[in-house]
Amino acid sequence: MEEIIANPINLIPLILLTMLGSLAWLALYYLARKIFSKQSAEFSSRIIACLHGISMTLLCLLSVNQGPNPLNGGEGLSNTTLQIFTLVSSLSYFVYDLCWCLYYQTEPIIMLLHHIASITSLGCILVMGQSGAEGVAGLGSMEVTNPLLQARWFLRTAGYNRTPIHTLVEWLFIILFIAMRLLYGSRLVYIMMSSDRVPWQVKTCTGSLFLISIAFIYHISEFVRRKYIAGTENR
Repeated sequence: MEEIIANPINLIPLILLTMLGSLAWLALYYLARKIFSKQSAEFSSRIIACLHGISMTLLCLLSVNQGPNPLNGGEGLSNTTLQIFTLVSSLSYFVYDLCWCLYYQTEPIIMLLHHIASITSLGCILVMGQSGAEGVAGLGSMEVTNPLLQARWFLRTAGYNRTPIHTLVEWLFIILFIAMRLLYGSRLVYIMMSSDRVPWQVKTCTGSLFLISIAFIYHISEFVRRKYIAGTENR
């Protein structure tokens, strides 16, 4: 087994960084609440979710382009500075958003499990100091669909449900979600699981997130069946 010189973050500094980052996301949320004062709390929350999705997608693309690339032999290597910044930023967001979801109780249990698994996975990669390449690749594949998900909600809330633009955004989200989570995700999981350089802890976290993605895909397929095949879904 190849020896990897890891670049870990100690637990206490990571907790402090995460707390500061979560406070920053919370500050952005309150700013959105002030700007969109006539809208609901969920409206502002989804604005922040969209901002997180766009910013993390760009950072993940930059990180993968900078390298190492896990699909090209870069799995299990030491975390780079850009990877650490990206992962800490997203870890902070998931902590903030999990607290928001628990407070307002708007999300189903599967979304809460997704947040907990994401927090555990990102924290594990940062503490162990390796597999940052897989972390940003997986994070990017998850967050790239988030702006479409939020756009779908905003259109529906504004009364554009079942209009051509809403249907287009909805199908773009469905197709991209399945492509990234199932096709790209399967390839990434296979590489990680078959690599001797990836720690078993990271493999375990990856497996849990992939299973949650499969559950999401099942729920999406049921939604498509109800709305577009059976015609019984109104949302």
